[in-house]
Amino acid sequence: MFCFILKRLHACNNNPVRRFFYSTACYPERVISRRALLAFPILAACSRRRGYSGFRGYAFIANEESQAIAAVDLEALAVARHIPLNGSPSAVISTVKHPSVYALTPANGTVHEIDVDRLSFTRRLAVASSAIAIQAAPSDGALYVLAREPQSLIRIALDTLQMEWRLPLPRDPVDFALATDGKTAAVSFTNGVRLVDLASRKVLPPAGEGDFGSVRFLADSRTLIAADRGERRLSMYDVPTGRLITHLALAVRPDNLCSNADGGQLFVTGDGMDAVVVVYPYHTPEIAETVLAGHAPGPMAASLAYRD
Repeated sequence: MFCFILKRLHACNNNPVRRFFYSTACYPERVISRRALLAFPILAACSRRRGYSGFRGYAFIANEESQAIAAVDLEALAVARHIPLNGSPSAVISTVKHPSVYALTPANGTVHEIDVDRLSFTRRLAVASSAIAIQAAPSDGALYVLAREPQSLIRIALDTLQMEWRLPLPRDPVDFALATDGKTAAVSFTNGVRLVDLASRKVLPPAGEGDFGSVRFLADSRTLIAADRGERRLSMYDVPTGRLITHLALAVRPDNLCSNADGGQLFVTGDGMDAVVVVYPYHTPEIAETVLAGHAPGPMAASLAYRD
């Protein structure tokens, strides 16, 4: 997994200004190869404007094999520093308001904070014996960690990097998602998918049954999309009621999901066909097309904009 962060900029009044953003189309539980690492600066270089010196920022890449976060200077097109951790990171994310990135080492259930100015480790917090995934709260004031042992959803305050609460889950989780309004989470399991009321810290009854993988909310926070791997379909649920809206049958097993910048298209890849399935998730959800895409396409990323 990787994230991009702009370097510190200075406004006219000499007050520092930062902008942060990260890619949500990542490589969970996979090692990014040296070939993939070299591809990031190449992609950045191809997107430069004429006369522009380079992208003033860093790409932070979770390197599982080296048990480190690689900070790549995209202006110099070089690795600026390897930041060692006490475990193998599977994910690294950023927030808008905090000058740090946060890495998860799932084998020891630890969250690591890295200062983006000094490119150095600052703090860590062990929240579980083993964990699966990490996400930033939409409010930007907390992190959520999905833990395997003990089976739970955990909220961490960013200012103190301390655990705020732990919500037990009924069995081993697979994936989770946060609604953009900050009120609801969704957790998938190998036997179903459940919504979670974050304010009351209550796990709701199963919205659907099946072997579920990835989950995500639409931008309006009113619709949940859950990848039913067993039936090779997308199941869409109404969040306020928890009721099923529809099933969309797929030509592939929905192993990987990726949305475009405005959320108007959802892309699906997985076992069963060398193709990308394009889904229109809003209004009347439908399969738009299935496009051949080379041999065994895997995880995807969508750019913010496309220019000829």
